[in-house]
Amino acid sequence: MGADGLSLEEQVLLTAGADAWTTHALPSAGVPALKLSDGPNGVRGRGGPDGPPSACFPVGTALAATWDVGLVAEVGRALGLEARQRAAHVLLAPTVNLHRSPLAGRNFECFSEDPHLSARMAVAMVEGVQSQDVAACVKHLVANDSEFERYTLSSEVPPRPLHELYLVPFEAAVREAGAWAVMTAYNRLRGVACSAHPWLVGELLKGAWGFDGLVVSDWGGTYDTVGPALAGLDLEMPGPARFFGARLGEAVAEGEVPAATVADKARRLVRLAERTRAAERPAEAEERGEDSAPLRRLARRAAAESMVLLRNRDEALPLALEAGQRLLVVGPGAAAVTIMGGGSSQVRPHPPSQPLDALRAHFEPLGVDVRYEAGWRADRFTAPLEVEGGFELVAEPPDEEPVALGRVRRVAVDVLDHEGPVVPPGSVLRWRGRLLAAVTGAHRFGVAVAGRAWLAVDGEVVVEVPPVRQGPTFFGFGSEEVRVVRELVAGRAYDLEVAFAAPPGQVVRALRVGVDPPEQDDLAGRAAGAARAADAAVVVVGLTADWEGEGADRSSFELPGRQAEVAEVVARICPRTVVVVNAGSPVRLDWADRAGALLCAWYPGMEAGNALVDVLTGKVDAAGRLPTTFPRRLEDSPSFLDYPGEAGRVRYAEASRSRSNSLRSATAR
Repeated sequence: MGADGLSLEEQVLLTAGADAWTTHALPSAGVPALKLSDGPNGVRGRGGPDGPPSACFPVGTALAATWDVGLVAEVGRALGLEARQRAAHVLLAPTVNLHRSPLAGRNFECFSEDPHLSARMAVAMVEGVQSQDVAACVKHLVANDSEFERYTLSSEVPPRPLHELYLVPFEAAVREAGAWAVMTAYNRLRGVACSAHPWLVGELLKGAWGFDGLVVSDWGGTYDTVGPALAGLDLEMPGPARFFGARLGEAVAEGEVPAATVADKARRLVRLAERTRAAERPAEAEERGEDSAPLRRLARRAAAESMVLLRNRDEALPLALEAGQRLLVVGPGAAAVTIMGGGSSQVRPHPPSQPLDALRAHFEPLGVDVRYEAGWRADRFTAPLEVEGGFELVAEPPDEEPVALGRVRRVAVDVLDHEGPVVPPGSVLRWRGRLLAAVTGAHRFGVAVAGRAWLAVDGEVVVEVPPVRQGPTFFGFGSEEVRVVRELVAGRAYDLEVAFAAPPGQVVRALRVGVDPPEQDDLAGRAAGAARAADAAVVVVGLTADWEGEGADRSSFELPGRQAEVAEVVARICPRTVVVVNAGSPVRLDWADRAGALLCAWYPGMEAGNALVDVLTGKVDAAGRLPTTFPRRLEDSPSFLDYPGEAGRVRYAEASRSRSNSLRSATAR
């Protein structure tokens, strides 16, 4: 295997992906394909609804809350083994951007606001992953610290904070841990796209830091041919090529890019194939996923050690209840906890442990009566639309006969499902089904789309969504959810039809259609009533992957819906109330002063419930420490005056008043 004997045509072929997740192979030259997989809290592989499930570990912020580099290295080794089971050679992790604003959509993926803590976590994670002959791809270089207009926004970071804060974790991952791959960010740095930034990629990363690995674009983050090629970008993803590949060969022929520059890119890809032993592990091998006891134990330990006890008044914790006493559990997150944030880091997890199930399993054998109340609804989107018998799905190619694609459970085009049905380019997808109303009243239908779509009920178009250039859904390419209310009658069946289309070549094609029936119960009143009879209460508040995820920042520092109101009422009625915060980023918590105990559980991964009970009952000490500041008000955040930016630029003027220096002296154990 070697790059020096390759022709220019073969070399440029290696500079862009073959498809969404793999690079090109050159069998005659002994160059195998490389397979890349998303992370960092799990390894998704190619994804899709029928792929094998994955281990899901606590998110980056949670891992950093352990301040335990040894534990993070263990998680890294486990992720490396998971990647091998997915036949992946490169794991797109860790994410080492800093927490700049509490509202940033991907804070949960990142470790901390502090560069020193982030660097220690990054080194541990990289070394753990790469011990399994899997490359860790450190991302996103650099100043990709929010999701607002991320494809076009220029981060205006002065030189000193850039070097002393935002570059620190990247430098440590490269120079100390020897990372084999680095991903450039979508955004611009002082006006120049990071993937085409000659100082950032060429002079600093490959020059001053001596990086000899592969520089990969973020997916769709290559915007030109010559600029990125000269700057030092090595691999354009996803494939097939848009700017590299054949167009890079043309640039060489026209004298715009030296042939030696292309040869270096090919050499780096071949070097990565050698480091990951790709010739011994074919990218096309079957993906596997094993739900093993050792993985569960590690995930449980990591989750428990990440939990931060923010308050414990009058010995509210540990929970020690006796036979005949009553424990009230409140919140949708108790029955269906959020174990990870939204976006490319999402995996199809092994069955997660739920807090409510784990609390019942612990306390009911002791004779404790455990009662559950939802308390509120705080969904960002309508519930996925499903009908009995499913929907008939048809593709209508232009100037051709319709193609039946069978029956499906719900109306959706999953942006992460790269293995979905093959649809002829330019086709209109059409779903038809019948919805039997279970209750009478106002039903709320919702449609979000990257492309264009409409929804008809009994032949009447009730929602029509045109294409948008940038929006808050589907990685920033999708529309807001457009909603409409229709009165439905219980027992009556309604004909539903949904149509979806996206222009050929559109990078992201996605659709979500949902419906919410009318609320039948006074959820808040039921929770308050149950609190009067409870000896103790556990209230789980927080966010979900819909509220906190890739492609959009949060619009508010508040908890959505009536969560804070209901939790405060329960705590006022039942003094021994433990409020558990299930979120990947800071939220406003000044309302929680009445709670006996306040516990930050983050997004804890697949062992969330068991780990939470370990901490609540005192089996495990709540040893976590905050890796990021929880301001009492959003206005107290140093970036408040400059976030999220305007006129295509975001100023990092808060650097002089950054709180991170206060953590510099802290030592990760």
